[in-house]
Amino acid sequence: MSAVVVVGSVNADLSARVARIPEPGETVLAAGFARSPGGKGGNQAVAAARAGGAEVAFVGAVGTDADGGWLADRLAASGVDVAGLARLEGPSGQALISVDAHGENAIVVIPGANGAFTALSPTQEALIRGRRSCWPSLRRRWRPSRPPRTWPATTVSRSC
Repeated sequence: MSAVVVVGSVNADLSARVARIPEPGETVLAAGFARSPGGKGGNQAVAAARAGGAEVAFVGAVGTDADGGWLADRLAASGVDVAGLARLEGPSGQALISVDAHGENAIVVIPGANGAFTALSPTQEALIRGRRSCWPSLRRRWRPSRPPRTWPATTVSRSC
């Protein structure tokens, strides 16, 4: 079985079902509400774990708030190795999502720990070395403190 590591964000998604996306300054009523784990990196890691055929590890950050523990638990329950998930002081990432009757959405992301995560720890670097890596939609490039001995360009995908 090959090993995959996903480097990216993980958020607590707060989704509201609305008839239509509100205009600026407008308030609309929601028909329903859901809280779910999300974030591009978290979603990629869970999808890879569910697909099977590979051991999947996640490298990213959550906050020290209750959502941080919940997000880590949800990743682990989905079969994702969370040894590379840092716990940073402060809140975890959040996404406020309005989804209309046609499936269109409007999203506001509060980066939280994702935005504060600027450097890889030695544990995170070790998880990345020698594995196929997926770096979904990162706004910053993280740099290892020292380059891996072997990190072939073909094993790193920056668009998953």
